[in-house]
Amino acid sequence: MALLSFALLSAFYAPQGDGGRAVAATGEILLCSSSASGEPANKASYSQANTPDGRYVVFASSASNLVAGDTNGKDDIFRKDMSTGSVVRCSTGSSGEEANDNCSAPSISADGRYVAFHSKASNLVAGDGNGVDDVFLKDLVTGSVVRCSTDQLGGEANGASQNPSLSADGSRVAFESAASDLVAGDGNGVTDVFMKDVAGGAVTRISCDSGGSEGNNDSSHAAISADGKFVAFVSNASNLAAGDGNGTSDVFRKDTSTGAVEVCSATATGTVGNGWSNTPSISADGRYVAFSSRASNLVTGDGNGASDVFRKDLQTGSILRCSTDSNGVEAYYESSEPCISPDGRYVALCSVSALVWGFYTGYREVYLKDTVTGKVKLCSSSESNSVARSSSPHPTVSLDGQYVFFYTDSYNLVEGVGGRYQVFRKRPLYEPPHLTSVSPGAGPAGSEITLTGTLFGNTRAGSYVAFGDIEAEAYSHWSDGEIKCTVPAEAYGRLMITVHTGEGVSNAMAFTVCPHIDLLDPVAAPIGCPVEILGTGFGPSRGSGFVIFGGTQVSEYLSWSNTRVVVRVPRVSGATSVSLMSDAGCHSNEASFEVFDYAVALAEGYTGAGFQQYLCIGNPNDQAANVEIYYFFPDGTYLDDALTVSARSRETLDVNNYVNPYFEHGTEVSTVVFSDLELAVERPMYFHYQGRWTGGHTVTATPYISKVWCFAEGYTGAGFEEYVCVFNPNDAPANLNFYFQTKGAGEVERTDSVPAMSRRTFKVNELLGKDQECSLLLESDQMVVAERPMYFDYTGLGNHHWEGGHCVMGLPYLSREYFFAEGTTREGFEEWLTIQNPNPDPITVIASYQLGEGQGTPVMKSYVVAPESRHTVNVQDEVGREKDASIKLASEDYFLAERPMYFRYTGHGASWEGGHCVIGASDLSSEWFFAEGCTGSGFQEWLCLQNPSGTDAVLEISYMGKSGPVAVKEVSVPAGTRKTLRVNDEAGEGQEISCSLRVKSGPPVMAERPMYFDFRGWDDGHDVVGYIPYGSASTQAAGLQTASLGETCLLRNHPLRPGARTR
Repeated sequence: MALLSFALLSAFYAPQGDGGRAVAATGEILLCSSSASGEPANKASYSQANTPDGRYVVFASSASNLVAGDTNGKDDIFRKDMSTGSVVRCSTGSSGEEANDNCSAPSISADGRYVAFHSKASNLVAGDGNGVDDVFLKDLVTGSVVRCSTDQLGGEANGASQNPSLSADGSRVAFESAASDLVAGDGNGVTDVFMKDVAGGAVTRISCDSGGSEGNNDSSHAAISADGKFVAFVSNASNLAAGDGNGTSDVFRKDTSTGAVEVCSATATGTVGNGWSNTPSISADGRYVAFSSRASNLVTGDGNGASDVFRKDLQTGSILRCSTDSNGVEAYYESSEPCISPDGRYVALCSVSALVWGFYTGYREVYLKDTVTGKVKLCSSSESNSVARSSSPHPTVSLDGQYVFFYTDSYNLVEGVGGRYQVFRKRPLYEPPHLTSVSPGAGPAGSEITLTGTLFGNTRAGSYVAFGDIEAEAYSHWSDGEIKCTVPAEAYGRLMITVHTGEGVSNAMAFTVCPHIDLLDPVAAPIGCPVEILGTGFGPSRGSGFVIFGGTQVSEYLSWSNTRVVVRVPRVSGATSVSLMSDAGCHSNEASFEVFDYAVALAEGYTGAGFQQYLCIGNPNDQAANVEIYYFFPDGTYLDDALTVSARSRETLDVNNYVNPYFEHGTEVSTVVFSDLELAVERPMYFHYQGRWTGGHTVTATPYISKVWCFAEGYTGAGFEEYVCVFNPNDAPANLNFYFQTKGAGEVERTDSVPAMSRRTFKVNELLGKDQECSLLLESDQMVVAERPMYFDYTGLGNHHWEGGHCVMGLPYLSREYFFAEGTTREGFEEWLTIQNPNPDPITVIASYQLGEGQGTPVMKSYVVAPESRHTVNVQDEVGREKDASIKLASEDYFLAERPMYFRYTGHGASWEGGHCVIGASDLSSEWFFAEGCTGSGFQEWLCLQNPSGTDAVLEISYMGKSGPVAVKEVSVPAGTRKTLRVNDEAGEGQEISCSLRVKSGPPVMAERPMYFDFRGWDDGHDVVGYIPYGSASTQAAGLQTASLGETCLLRNHPLRPGARTR
């Protein structure tokens, strides 16, 4: 049974003070109609109303001793503060003058500030000359008084207006009036119900049908919802709603926003009651309306022949009889005067019947019905539960049923009070549940526990179990003595369990929510890599909690929440376990984890004449890294080396110097790097290729080894010489299949092999022939590593003769998305895209060209790529000249993309020719590493940052040299743009540097590092996409957007460390 939520109610009914609850005990009854000093009213007090929290109560009284200066001898309206005891007279003019006639029927706003009432007094406002009852509104903060029973322009009514009902904020007042001049067209000559907008003055007639036609008989007893949207009322009219043919009074609800009218005094199927209905009371949201009725057909089994109290649900249509005992047995005698709590759960009512067994007196007693549990409480009784010895009419109730107000002249409720009507506040006698055991006493979130005790209730209804302040949601069993429930996911640490029912809250018993690890991601990683620990019960913050790998406590924590902790792997090795200790001192289960060495490989390398090869190793970690290097040669031998790379620094190794003492004329070389920490590794090479073309290229070492590698770019035309370098670290030969997708000859297949523990270089011009634009899919029966260097004299679109070379590491997987941070169509640059479709069907690729800051909005293009072919795009044709453009490519199908660029670089006084090429990044990341970097003489280094997301990103960039950090800079990359940084300016001139990028706030980004140079007279440029640290990619690397082409594994899983044939 859905009830209005307390969260919603709080918007209208914010508690005012403590409502007297600090001293209110179960069964307590307090006199309300007393002076501030506690003296009982010396004459009758009656017709009370209260605020939802029960703090303030207003009532009418003939008494003269409640406030000083009461000399008018009339019935006045008073407000009592049940928290402080203070009393205020409300029925006075704006200047405090006493009313000159009786005042009655008060209604109060939710915060107690405004009080409405009706009175014949003519001196409360100026110009009151109609001589009849009017409705007034008193502001107890300012003292002002407003007459509400006027027309929109303030003209006074020509008939009596009575019984106001006030909205929660006091802005609207509903009332009944016999006046015919409050609204235009009032010609029915009967009493109607109206609603006044106090601030604007507008008057709305409520007692008309949905089309605005006036009722044909009297309407009265208005009850308004908290926001003033709904008004319930009684009417003898037969024309307000269809099907009203019973010839007697009914209860209706009007929607003031739509005009719709509904019959409340009707069965669940809509049949109107067969007897009179009256005295409506409405819930705060207008969903529920309680009323009394003599009808016998509203619910089945109504055979008492007496009036009953009902509650109608206007949302579902259901109707409930409230005037029954706790077992549902109907009352024998009359029940009437209901008041519904703002949340709709509780209904206070009067009944002559003894709805609680053993308390029949023959008088009207006050009871409180809980519509959820069905239980009934006697309210018109003393603290010792002595029932009132006189009738107790007109009950009202607080928000949560904690307080019931009524008036009576009974002498036995409060000592020394009786013989005249007095207003009382009763806190009904409740029997809270009691806990005796919780089993087990500890367990993780999601586990089931059993609670035993008494007075839980036979059904759960609205009751619940609380773990601290967190409510359990899953229950498998609920009875009066036992509850089985599930520990909620949000719970953590040591807390107290309580049972909450309509009768109150139980005693508390201790329970420990143990943290539980459900998942580690990844389940294996090198030292220093982030690991996500998912589970429950970790606690909202770390505090004194910690994570343990084996016996080693983690020292670096990236985030901590109740269900997710991210740490960096500490310095441990091999198979281990991960566990967590929460701030509450509770230990989790253990989860298996493997700490492995970081390993990457490079297939290409040459130390012969005209080539200078380096190996750059960047360590962005806060610890020193222990590094092993293995150089593999075509004859199956190798050399090894070892070094330590200090924390947050870089090392540059001259491979020629290390290798060539063993090879008189230099050699081809592949490289594998092992480390106990994750590093960035690059292999820059500078060359005078065959004495013809000068330049340089670099690639980032790959952590993968695979049986399939793919390349989108390739060309064997005039001025281009293309190679494929394959490294085979296995003990058996690798048999290769080259599948070239060519523009003119379709698919061309070639076969060859690489000996065990060796590497080979294959010239594509010889394998495929000249003048071919080609992509390549390389298959092997062993897992290998493959790169594609190209050397060229590029003529391009302008017969340029730009000499150089570039190299890319192949990809062992395809993706649906690729990102390129670098790209420009400025003078001296020619930029291309090569898109390969390996699928048997055409694919559509959407390109978003994200321009540099201030260059315009992104340019969107769409390309259809034919089956098993490649498509080449001239970027200048897409975005125009003089643009810097990052690119995002996306398709519903898997594909491959590269971006070759050729140039004459003239920045900062240079004039260097060449070209570079990269395969796009298949993911964005919150971290990027670059091993190589130089701002020395003859080098110009740049960083290109792409943010394709809709929010700005703020990055921290750390530049690291051989001796440690050089500079740390913070950079903002606006949403949907790219930013280019000149590293020479950022880190300073004359530096050999690695760098790491970390997103401090905002979305993940993409990063590239182009460099332009004149190395010993060899000019060119090279470019790499940064290395993404393990687990830092936005889709957790090769998971959501990529598809492996064949058997692939991380290099560290392959037994690469050789054991023989060292030189």
